[in-house]
Amino acid sequence: MTRFVGVSSFSIVEGDPELRRQFFDWSLFHVEHDVRELWAKLGRLQRQRNAWLRSGARGVPVWDEPYANHLEELWSRRSRFLDRLDTTFRTLTAELVPTGPLGLRWDWTGRGESLTALLRAQLPSDSMRGFTFLSPSRGDVSFLRNGAPWRGSRGENKLAGIVLQMAAQEVMVSATGNRPVVLLDDPYSEVSSRLIPPLLEAWSRAADQVVITSLDDVASLDFAGSPAATFHVEQGALRLD
Repeated sequence: MTRFVGVSSFSIVEGDPELRRQFFDWSLFHVEHDVRELWAKLGRLQRQRNAWLRSGARGVPVWDEPYANHLEELWSRRSRFLDRLDTTFRTLTAELVPTGPLGLRWDWTGRGESLTALLRAQLPSDSMRGFTFLSPSRGDVSFLRNGAPWRGSRGENKLAGIVLQMAAQEVMVSATGNRPVVLLDDPYSEVSSRLIPPLLEAWSRAADQVVITSLDDVASLDFAGSPAATFHVEQGALRLD
């Protein structure tokens, strides 16, 4: 497996909620592969219910209960995975992020309620819209510091996003035993240079191999006791130092 950690890692923290849902759902899939079947069933039920809504929503809402049950299972899986990720993320941010430990929390429409009852209550408005409002996209992950919502500067958000990907990788390795090759793109950009060496050391422990692109000199760094091999790309030519 190869994991690409890009310069836009801050987007996981400060970007659109859809980006966070995609990140967490993709990470969940790599731990629980059968969640793909759950997604397929849920999507099929949602399409059937939406077609029924657009046709006038006449008759018994036979899709409500199975749709609610599958949606509840998806949120349960998301929550269990996030609990595991939160524990690792708190440990890593305490070590690598100046803000101290950061936490994670899923919030979604219908949390703690009967989803079947909520679907029935929303039926008039769903009929007017022509689609089911209650869905896997009605939720977001919050970043927490001391239990309160947190969002930092661009550099802090990028660092937190990089560490979050490291935490997700550790959860995956723990579940599957598969250690990745990590492609870390320009970690020095927008992050204080003094914070980068411990971050790179942590990545070297989490992956079989770490490939770093950077405009800064990383040749002097040792990664878990092994000196880094450095390549230069100049005008399309590759040179090994």
